Amino acid sequence: MKRFFCSIAVMFVCSSLYAAELLENREWKFTKTWNAAGTLKKLADGTYELENTGNAGSISMNCSEDEFAITPGKTYLVTIDLQHSSPEMKHSVFVALPGARYVRKPELRSPRESGNLAAMEFTARSDERRLAVYLTVSGTGKTIVKSVKIEEFTPVPDLIKRPGINWNFIAAPGAKGSMKRASDGTLHIEKTSGNAHVMAYLTLPLPIKAGKSYRVTMSGLPSDSVSRWGLMSHSGSQKSWPSKNCTGEKGALQTASLDVETAANDTGLRVYAVLHSTGSVDVKSIVVEELASKTELLPIKNWVANPSGSKGKAVKNADGSWRIEKLDDKGAMVFTFHGAYLKVIPRRHYLVEWQIQLAPGQKANSMTYLPVKPKSRTPWPGGKVVDADGKIQTAGQLITVQDNESTMRPHLVISGSAGNAIVKSCSITMLDDEELKKIDESLYRK
Repeated sequence: MKRFFCSIAVMFVCSSLYAAELLENREWKFTKTWNAAGTLKKLADGTYELENTGNAGSISMNCSEDEFAITPGKTYLVTIDLQHSSPEMKHSVFVALPGARYVRKPELRSPRESGNLAAMEFTARSDERRLAVYLTVSGTGKTIVKSVKIEEFTPVPDLIKRPGINWNFIAAPGAKGSMKRASDGTLHIEKTSGNAHVMAYLTLPLPIKAGKSYRVTMSGLPSDSVSRWGLMSHSGSQKSWPSKNCTGEKGALQTASLDVETAANDTGLRVYAVLHSTGSVDVKSIVVEELASKTELLPIKNWVANPSGSKGKAVKNADGSWRIEKLDDKGAMVFTFHGAYLKVIPRRHYLVEWQIQLAPGQKANSMTYLPVKPKSRTPWPGGKVVDADGKIQTAGQLITVQDNESTMRPHLVISGSAGNAIVKSCSITMLDDEELKKIDESLYRK
């Protein structure tokens, strides 16, 4: 995989907050594998020359005896600007964090590659306060190391635009192909022969927050011969490998998107760009976004009020709220939406909240249907009954999704006197165990 170095692009994309040049401020030492030969020397202009004089093994330079201080919780990018004397030479960067764990598993190591840039990004854990950088070179010849820089930065959602995110290439048995990376980060994936697929994948899983949900969106430009390519992503605990083919017009950007749900013990997200057809594709963007825990449902669903022993209808107001017209004192009006149910995750907690204003003599109760086969939960989970007080109130409920439940549809039941109830908002919020502890459950439980 070939790379090109552009310090201006690196600084712009990564929103750098702090940077330090390690080449001139650290003591660097030379090491080699047992069957390698070579030297390390500092040149007059401050650069280093790393020469491999043998034809086997690898040599390296590192600052392990003069480590650099880092701050737990901050995200860093290490970039090495270098120049090989031969295109056959390859390099790899390894970041050692001598906290409680000397070497992380998996290791913070880039793949062996050619080109002029080695880069690695990471977020320091709570016990990681010192860093050492190792540059390893294989292949006979000289390597001029021009810069070893570390900078604190704020990552952008697009993985393609982050030079410290490294990619590997693999061809399934029976297929052949290759991958190169352009100066703007674009991944050029090519399949030259075979009936199986080839793919690019993250060298290291992307750090994520356990228990959260993520959306992965990939876009790219395939060659005319490509009829099938797509996205695959996995959180580690999933039993299947979710995938989706990219779609779009020929000769234009094609896109695929996957929602990935993580379990309480998941720590990394795996992302794959898969090419099935013979031809090539330029992957321009792979965006990973954490999905909002709270979703406002009123603007994005088609709502209706169903009579249950009563008469009435639902009318959408100019401000986006809904007016539920209850025409008699009997029965209830049930306010809900049509269309696809909401996807939910088993063993997660959900808070359904309605902001409402009831007419005098009315009551409101939130109830949720979670369909399963052969039999759904009976009775439906319901929340605390709210009585009219003339003000905007909250009617809601807390739901813990069971193992066999994967979708839900909330309902607001308006009972009591005839009159107009106003629904200002309806939201659903996913909670983990720690977030649930912060909720006053007495406000929502029956």
